[in-house]
Amino acid sequence: MLDSPNAAIQHANVNTDPSLFCLYQRSRFVRDGESEQGSSHQNRREVFAVAAVALTLKHDLAFRSHFLDRVCGWKWTPDQLTPKFEVQPHDHSDLAVKDGLNAALCVIEFKVDAPLELKQDPSHVSFLGKQGYGTLITGEEDYLAFPSKTYVVLGEFPELSVEIKLEKLTCRGRTWSDLWPATHEPRGLWMDLLDTLGQLGIATLQGRQLSKKMNSKFASNVYEMHATLRAIASQALRLPRAPVADDIDMDGDEFWHGLKIPNANLPKFKTLLQIVKPEGDKLGWFGYQAGKSRPAKKAQSEIALWLYCGSKEAARATRRFVQQRLQGIPGNCDEPSPEENAIAFDSGGDPEMGDKEWFEAVFRALEDR
Repeated sequence: MLDSPNAAIQHANVNTDPSLFCLYQRSRFVRDGESEQGSSHQNRREVFAVAAVALTLKHDLAFRSHFLDRVCGWKWTPDQLTPKFEVQPHDHSDLAVKDGLNAALCVIEFKVDAPLELKQDPSHVSFLGKQGYGTLITGEEDYLAFPSKTYVVLGEFPELSVEIKLEKLTCRGRTWSDLWPATHEPRGLWMDLLDTLGQLGIATLQGRQLSKKMNSKFASNVYEMHATLRAIASQALRLPRAPVADDIDMDGDEFWHGLKIPNANLPKFKTLLQIVKPEGDKLGWFGYQAGKSRPAKKAQSEIALWLYCGSKEAARATRRFVQQRLQGIPGNCDEPSPEENAIAFDSGGDPEMGDKEWFEAVFRALEDR
């Protein structure tokens, strides 16, 4: 399943400002990730976040001092020996920070909008199991010489706010907001890093992107969008509330608010399932999408249906099926990109039909006959 319903078009118009996020958009992290399932794309975002933090630690002394204090728990000043920063030296270490005296080690696990696995959770017994990170870190030959070892989970896990002291390892959680200084606004590379992390989907660091937004006046619109999607899920797809997952997020200039469509409990769409041949547990996604970086021929705001096909052959067959069935319904069904196995049918911002009526017409046309 795609990490974003808009992943297929994000590569078409990327940011041109010289920044860490521009580097991300133009890198293999995006190009290779676009053709993969959601978990793989998620991992690539985390890998880039690790590399971006390490780069900033290497070149921005103010950020280095702040990070070592807030995250690692070390006091450091520029007149001291420079710590060593290692990006993913082992499978159990996203970022390893070694102090200049080889006396202290800090291993940091990065989580970008992703759950913590039991083997990564110092509060769970699996952490000290055979494949647990606690066991692997304390037994890592590369780390044995360090008398002081700390494991930090960098993410949004309030249950880890209290320090856990194990026999050979001190564990704690730190939030992404800890990267923001308490007394001033960061500048230069530090600010660029925080902006980039926000654009990668870390909500607590999206402050500058969301500043001066008067969202309260759109509250009724948000409710109406949500109510419309739920009505379609219930009436057109005949899905109970629980199996339908909300998907509300942003990635750079792209925003979306929709519902993911599970493969199960779709008795009226057996033909569609046979043609799409989805690999994951989701048939697709439907909802609202918008973004300034959308191709010029596209409306900046529209409603759409995405279908997650299991192969390029399935994507081509799905497009033919969609085009045949949806004749007469206003919208666009573009060729799948070379990197994608997803088909999207969007309204193109057409104002002639109401949102609910458009979705009803689309799903009615795709039903079994």
